[in-house]
Amino acid sequence: MLRKVLLSRPDHLGDLILTLPALWQLKSGGAHLTLVAAPGLEHLHPAMTWVDEIWSPKDMTVERLRQAAFDAAVFFWEEDPHARLALEVGIPLRSGWKRSPKDLRLFNRGLWRSHRVSSFRPQVFQNLDLVNKLSMTPASAGIHYHFNPSTFKLPESVSQFQNHSGQTEWILLALEAQSALAVSFSTLATLARHLLLTYPRAAVGLMGTSKASHTAQKILAEIPEPLKIRVLDATGQTSVSELAAWIAHARLLLGPSTGTAHLAAACGIPQICVLVTQNINPCRWAPWDVHALAYKETPHCAMACTPWNCALAVSTCQPHISAEKLFALCQQQLDKPTYWTATQLRSHLLKASLEILCDDPQATRHLQDAGYQAHSLCPFNMKFAEQILVSHKINVLVLKQPWRHPWIYPLKMKTSNLTAWNPPVYVHLADLEIPAFETWAYERLGLGGCV
Repeated sequence: MLRKVLLSRPDHLGDLILTLPALWQLKSGGAHLTLVAAPGLEHLHPAMTWVDEIWSPKDMTVERLRQAAFDAAVFFWEEDPHARLALEVGIPLRSGWKRSPKDLRLFNRGLWRSHRVSSFRPQVFQNLDLVNKLSMTPASAGIHYHFNPSTFKLPESVSQFQNHSGQTEWILLALEAQSALAVSFSTLATLARHLLLTYPRAAVGLMGTSKASHTAQKILAEIPEPLKIRVLDATGQTSVSELAAWIAHARLLLGPSTGTAHLAAACGIPQICVLVTQNINPCRWAPWDVHALAYKETPHCAMACTPWNCALAVSTCQPHISAEKLFALCQQQLDKPTYWTATQLRSHLLKASLEILCDDPQATRHLQDAGYQAHSLCPFNMKFAEQILVSHKINVLVLKQPWRHPWIYPLKMKTSNLTAWNPPVYVHLADLEIPAFETWAYERLGLGGCV
């Protein structure tokens, strides 16, 4: 039995929230837990009092680690600089992600990083996988965050707004300063107007860091004065604990896959997680929560952009996000909130993540009818295939004629700067059957145990 365990995730808020089910699994085994979190996130401790200690990265010294005498350490972050300290002080069990043979000494437990599995397997389950490598019994009761923000106080600006206006029903829009993660301000302003007119008892809250204040001001400028009194701009005015309290009091949250989305999942609040870039996979990064609805509008762009480096400044991404579509999703969540089973949630995220290329028109129609993003490689010629491979991020091939695969692969290499593109191939010699395809996809993409 493990007595004292060190757990390290010293980067972002959302990544920390995704480790909570893994931490709870260790705690249920009776271990004393010490969590290393980024500065400022220690203020969340009252919401997870079952974590015994929270250290900041500056507390990770050789002297303090030796004094603590940990039995095991789990490093959830691949680039964690503290892993070598655990080896130096002689912590017996060390679990982490192995990316090269030199990591075999660093981690005597853990898993090899597989790009295909790591791209699709939900991060919350990847964290559990690392914990299970410490010879713990796998959890059987599903994913639970065990996060209770009831002791946190609302931001002062929110309390004053509620006292002045009498509005206590919140619809929150999480604003993102990073342009490649953000929905355009004009789309959000139109959405806010629709929500305020349709739900007269609700107020709209704009949340985010101080870097998003400029976007909030642009949104407010496009809202008519009679409606503006029901909009609160609190960007840059909330601590992390106040943010959690405000989210816990909300009726709905809409925003990108960042810390606010995962906080809403931990609080059990209905939300719409909007993903607008090619390189954010909903299967891995969308909140794993029965109340969460993931919406991805894949930009048809030749650039392999990331959330932090968009070559085109999202000029081709944002127009695909329709305010009317977002409003319809908000109505769906407000009038009848989503409540997935674990199996339904897995299927929902898979459909939002896959872009499939088929060589059979009938198979393409079957996949589209089932809710998948499928593209037909018909007519089967070089120019048409090149257009599809350039403008879409294809991650699965469904082929009725397997001999076509060796022809498609070099074409992709020709039309892309990617150095590695090797999507899994599903071959169906007869008519495509959706249940058989989904069973194959779950196992091949690392989603087999996500229930």
